[in-house]
Amino acid sequence: MPQRDIIFVDVNSIWHRRIASALAERCRVIGLAPSSERLVLSQSVEPSLDALVIETIRLPRGWASVTAPLAQRLLARFIMRLGKKLRDPLVILTSPAYEPLSRYLYGRLPILTYIADDYGSYDGWRAALSRQRAMQSRAQLNVFVSDALRQRAIEQHGVPWRRTFVSPNATEPRFVSSSNDAIPTSLKQLPRPIVGVLGGLSSRLDLSFLESIASLPSVGTFLVAGPLGTDIDASHPLIKNPKTFVTGRLPHEDMHLYAGAMDAGIIPYAPSDLNHYCSPMRLFDHLASGARIFALPTCEQVRSIAAEGLFVGSAPDLLGELSNFPDQPARIHRDMPILWKDRASALLKATANLIGDAN
Repeated sequence: MPQRDIIFVDVNSIWHRRIASALAERCRVIGLAPSSERLVLSQSVEPSLDALVIETIRLPRGWASVTAPLAQRLLARFIMRLGKKLRDPLVILTSPAYEPLSRYLYGRLPILTYIADDYGSYDGWRAALSRQRAMQSRAQLNVFVSDALRQRAIEQHGVPWRRTFVSPNATEPRFVSSSNDAIPTSLKQLPRPIVGVLGGLSSRLDLSFLESIASLPSVGTFLVAGPLGTDIDASHPLIKNPKTFVTGRLPHEDMHLYAGAMDAGIIPYAPSDLNHYCSPMRLFDHLASGARIFALPTCEQVRSIAAEGLFVGSAPDLLGELSNFPDQPARIHRDMPILWKDRASALLKATANLIGDAN
């Protein structure tokens, strides 16, 4: 079956842009990037067959809030005009904020929802799940980054199982090819083993657990490859520990170097709905890098994945494992479908099968 062109709404976040770019390697994809600077809805489009084309669409302020219907009606008109230039276009909507847009497009263009988070856990998003439910009722296919999100949609939102698909987050080839032989200069003199977290520190993480890890005699350096959150300062015991090294904010393009420098990656999510339903990109980055992984059992997706060198358990159990950690463990080669290109291939197949059946 010929592949449809895709209008991807939106690519403002890195996790959306990653899957949109992977899809663009296989079919024509136009990624929309709405902003509120000024109203412009008539930009020329030159679609490419081998790369993501990003269109910045400027809408009135409030386009993603409770005042969204007017702005999203304008966005729907733009998408309909754009669709006339494309081949059997499919629209991918990525947030409950686009519920009005789904209403305007319903019956005019096929819709796929791509749910990458538990939006109901966000501050100020009280109505997110009811909007998501309405949006999903209009979609030919509803894609979730975790099975926990899919099961909730089936059980609580009444989404038919056959109209659902799970497409976890993923990683990039550079994380596979990186190793601790390419350690950043700033880390070269740090004692081994280097154990740590990819990304910044925040209250979303179990900081007391991390404090205990940094205090283990078997840990040479506790590395934070990212910044401190606004709710954490330098007086925190974890930060005051002399073995803790905080890089500060890093370009995402450099994160594979820090993943490759770690002998063990920690996924220390504290108990919360947001963490339970998530699909951690850091999990797949660590799987690709070959590091050992130690994770608390607070994320359904982490618990469900079986991989060599992935340890999921309580804080005492993980501390016990880490207390005997070697100075420089060998990297683990994991042959798993964890790249964004793998997700794109599976998603396009699921989309073609379902929409083909519907037609």
